[in-house]
Amino acid sequence: MKRDVFAMGELLIDFMSTDRDTDLLNAKSFIKKAGGAPPNALAALSKLGGNAVIASKVGNDPFGDFLVNECRKYGMDTRMIIKDPKYSTTLAFVSLTADGERDFTFVRGADEHLAFKELDQDIIGKCRIFHFGAATGLLGGETYDTYMKMLDIAIKKDAYIVFDPNYRQDFWKERASVFRKRCRRLIEASDIVKVSDEELRIITKKKTLKAGARALLDMGARLVCVTLGKKGAFAARKNYQRIIPGIKVSCIDSTGAGDAFIGALLYRLSTADDMESIYKDDRILEEYVRYANIAGAVCCTRLGAMEGMPTASDMEIYKP
Repeated sequence: MKRDVFAMGELLIDFMSTDRDTDLLNAKSFIKKAGGAPPNALAALSKLGGNAVIASKVGNDPFGDFLVNECRKYGMDTRMIIKDPKYSTTLAFVSLTADGERDFTFVRGADEHLAFKELDQDIIGKCRIFHFGAATGLLGGETYDTYMKMLDIAIKKDAYIVFDPNYRQDFWKERASVFRKRCRRLIEASDIVKVSDEELRIITKKKTLKAGARALLDMGARLVCVTLGKKGAFAARKNYQRIIPGIKVSCIDSTGAGDAFIGALLYRLSTADDMESIYKDDRILEEYVRYANIAGAVCCTRLGAMEGMPTASDMEIYKP
């Protein structure tokens, strides 16, 4: 059984510097890659064999055409990617420092203007899992309003809800309290909340993994996954808390690693005989998180987000 997974949010061009070990101030040469947190996660899901439905808005320009083609290439249902005649495609510029971390900036465009009326409710109605993982989805504007309406629909139809806040400091600056408030509404409704350790501290104001995870569970999340880079991920639910170790790889680009993690987890959920099993069986939960850890690690060994997402055969190489 394969359940359709829906996600909406930014679909953009990552202009990645080909100058290694430098920041954007000093970068000179760039290549274009398809990116955005929701499509990255859905690319991972699709490449592993799942069914992905993407909703976003791009410009009616060559960059928008490129993004639609890339999403189709990776197996996504692209019927709800809208081409805007007024606003251009959103762009991001990314460089990689010596330790494989990113320096990036956004030039926001069409993704901010996705209207609820532009979405096909017949397509959405067939989706069983809703992933809310847009880095820009909570910022405000028309897309934010649509984002919240889609959350209401997911709640009303008793869909399975997964949330990844994808916090970006440059977006929120001095508005951390607004970020926390908007996250809380999603956390209260979510079956799974996936955060980085930084996001956990920002949202909960707690200093330890256990305390932070407990705060998210108290808000309403049924399962919390905290990604810890090369250390793996910390998983917590009722009567369970532990770190599931990652695998050792040589990281050349961490772009999209968190999206690979959540995409792999979404894949396992979408193909599970019983999605409730991760709340009943520690072994199954650990198997799913370990699988997601592998996906994130594999992504780190490649340049580019969507194209760096692992396939099922890639995952077999690292299978215990």
